[in-house]
Amino acid sequence: MARENALVWMDVARADTPGPALGSLLSTYRRRAGLTQEQLSELSGVSVRAISDVEGGRARWPQRRTGEALASALGLRGDERAEFLRATREGRVAARSRPRAGGVAPSLPMPTADFAGREAELAVLTGLGRTAADTAVLHGPPGAGKTSTAVQAGHLVQTRFPDGGLLVDMAGSTERPTSPNEVLDRVLRVLGAELPAHPEDRVDLVRSALRGRRLLLVLDDVADEAQVRPVLAAGAGRLVLLTSRRTLAGLERVTRIGLGALPEDAALELLRSIAGGERVAAEPEAAVEVVRLCGHLPLAVRIAGNRLVSRPRWSIAHLADRLRDPRRRLTALTAGDLRLAEQFASSYRRLDPDAALVFRGLGLAPTRNVDVELAAALAGVDTGPAADALEELVDACLLEAAEGDRYAMHDLLRVFAQQLVAEEERTDQVSEARRRAHGRAVRPECVGAGRPRRSS
Repeated sequence: MARENALVWMDVARADTPGPALGSLLSTYRRRAGLTQEQLSELSGVSVRAISDVEGGRARWPQRRTGEALASALGLRGDERAEFLRATREGRVAARSRPRAGGVAPSLPMPTADFAGREAELAVLTGLGRTAADTAVLHGPPGAGKTSTAVQAGHLVQTRFPDGGLLVDMAGSTERPTSPNEVLDRVLRVLGAELPAHPEDRVDLVRSALRGRRLLLVLDDVADEAQVRPVLAAGAGRLVLLTSRRTLAGLERVTRIGLGALPEDAALELLRSIAGGERVAAEPEAAVEVVRLCGHLPLAVRIAGNRLVSRPRWSIAHLADRLRDPRRRLTALTAGDLRLAEQFASSYRRLDPDAALVFRGLGLAPTRNVDVELAAALAGVDTGPAADALEELVDACLLEAAEGDRYAMHDLLRVFAQQLVAEEERTDQVSEARRRAHGRAVRPECVGAGRPRRSS
């Protein structure tokens, strides 16, 4: 999702044509219920064509009885049912919001029309903020779909926040993250409040301006805990969703949701929604191979789908062939300004030198699973520093913690680490690393690779 380093606003949809909000809402509830469009059609009596047109934003808003039939077939109750029926009537998910002084109430950006998967995570998120203030952290590696999931959840609950929803890009993965004071100033402007004469009064002013209001706040791409503590201290909204490439383990009393690869069926659905159902149906085995070579990572699958759309004469098998070579995979996973390797590189550059050294070393491991001893041998360091570096990589969402002292790296991150080794390490040093790691007393599946040199 394209973002600006500013507040993001949503235009009100025209009342006579469907926008992506209702289609996305229907699609999300259908997938959460585990139904295909055909199964929902059978349960509701609404034609498959009508369901497809609404989800794709191609149909007029459904009649009242059609909306009620779909809501009943989806098993919607209470607030969710009321929200869905309101969307069918008004052509937008958000309830009529109380305008702020001098303008309109803020809204979240429109949800991604081809959003796929994350049913379990959305179920948790939509249960938050009902009776008390809640904060959730959505963390995961670059390309896991954290922003789109937070926005999707925001639209599903937005009727509970009559004062609107607001997204602020915290720019945590850039060279200049948004400062806490900038965020507080933006919230004050949105609420129609004057900026304080003394900057240290910001927290108190935000707290006062929010008293009695219900605002949904999404802080996207958070760099670290210090960046958001003042905002959380101000009690900014009844529900605050944080997305970050770090786990933000220092924050207390928050709900943490880790996002990683999609299940295969959801990854295929995402590819299908972008590249076209007929095209995927014509090459089902190649489509499965493509999403597997993408590691089921949402951004990678999205880029693959965009590549197919921009190359209508390509077969899916041809794309799979281009992705099969790990030396070309990240280059192939580029579509316009979507470049997976750049996303990985921005996280890598934020690592301290020891964690970066161990990360490169993991590119020489024979499998995605490693332990502390193997990581130490690959990096040429003692097990103590290696263990600390591995934990830093977990906190940075570049590695997954498994049982005991075991860790796992996503396949595409391994490919990226391998490229770093090829670019930054000498052949003799890689050979020495393999010699040092060979034959050590570890589990057979962890026997492996080599030691890169520390970069200057």
